[in-house]
Amino acid sequence: LNDFLRYGVDNEIRVQVRNNNMTNSRWYTGSGIYRDVYLLESGMSYLVPEGVQIRCESTDEDYAVLKIDTEIKNREHTAAELKLKNTVRDADGQIVAEEETAAVLFDQEERTLTQRVTVEAPRLWSAETPELYTCETTLYADGAEADSQTVRFGIRKLSLDAKRGLRINGE
Repeated sequence: LNDFLRYGVDNEIRVQVRNNNMTNSRWYTGSGIYRDVYLLESGMSYLVPEGVQIRCESTDEDYAVLKIDTEIKNREHTAAELKLKNTVRDADGQIVAEEETAAVLFDQEERTLTQRVTVEAPRLWSAETPELYTCETTLYADGAEADSQTVRFGIRKLSLDAKRGLRINGE
């Protein structure tokens, strides 16, 4: 869009649907956009939208191990030196885990980076106590913040077997 934007003033983006080259059905000849439309605003290196996935690998009352998969993309035509930082906060806003990973993405490369963090004495999510954590994911390029996402999640242990059925945190 860079070539079409006028900087310093409001710009309008118009989406038009033309179906005159499509064969129409006998009963419905309409067309349109029936879903939300989003515009991604980012730099050339960025976090893929909805690309942060958090899974609880193991948990007990002492600690929980979280696996955080983050999809990042480099749209530059050169390699980019990036740093990925994940900060996990509890419901009170206190930092309970943090991890940084450096990566070099080559031109036009998309990659998933995996980090494992440990949360001491986790407050487990259940229907009675819906404890939620927040993961703040930040991508840095050339030392400056390039993109960020925030994901809310609960720590819980799920098990399913034929004898006891579905159990959440052992109950």
